[in-house]
Amino acid sequence: MSINFHPKPGTVLICDFKTGFKPPEMVKKRPVVVVSRKHRELATVVPLYSTRSQTAVLGWSYQLSVVSN
Repeated sequence: MSINFHPKPGTVLICDFKTGFKPPEMVKKRPVVVVSRKHRELATVVPLYSTRSQTAVLGWSYQLSVVSN
């Protein structure tokens, strides 16, 4: 299912990676954060993980802090 609006950077959405991907790639639903500015019908997203992984040590992951209001 597609969305009918262009999300702003910082928006968190649920993205279904089952379409167009095959194992061992990501093939499930997961939260993503939008990082791009408006560009026609495209948005760049970064997947979010809730578990600590080994890739964080390698430098291409970033640990987010929880901020409460």
